[in-house]
Amino acid sequence: MSDVIIGIDALPMSSPSGERKYAVAIFSNSEFIARINEASFSDIIKLIKKYSPSIIALDNIFEIV
Repeated sequence: MSDVIIGIDALPMSSPSGERKYAVAIFSNSEFIARINEASFSDIIKLIKKYSPSIIALDNIFEIV
């Protein structure tokens, strides 16, 4: 897929165990591909490997580091 964009946002109060959960949206060539309501960090890594996005959109880089 070309021109893939993955948007990631941390969910507030994701988990009592401390594992942060994320909302993820995937677009390709301006078309909506998928929405994941609760993804783990490892899920995000798998999505990045699968789609090889040209852009990863975040509102705050510190949410994933």
